Amino acid sequence: MKRPELRPYQAEAGAKINATIAAGHRRVLLVSPTGSGKTVIAAAMIDQGGLEPGTPRAWQSLPPLDPEPHVRAWVSARARAFAKSQSRGAT
Repeated sequence: MKRPELRPYQAEAGAKINATIAAGHRRVLLVSPTGSGKTVIAAAMIDQGGLEPGTPRAWQSLPPLDPEPHVRAWVSARARAFAKSQSRGAT
């Protein structure tokens, strides 16, 4: 499968993300309109280790995210809300 060619604003966004991570920031938020290619940018960063040859792979220095605690907290909150709604409706 052919890799999509990044548009200039996508390449610029990826370069800024890499620079931000390389500067020591652990949390980066990319805000871009729907359909602008945020997923394409992320895929390029993962696939190429950056957006251009020689770009440092700053994102690789980030610790892996363990979503399990967040998922457990979300499921627990939903279960409590459900149980509360059921107890109100019981007669």
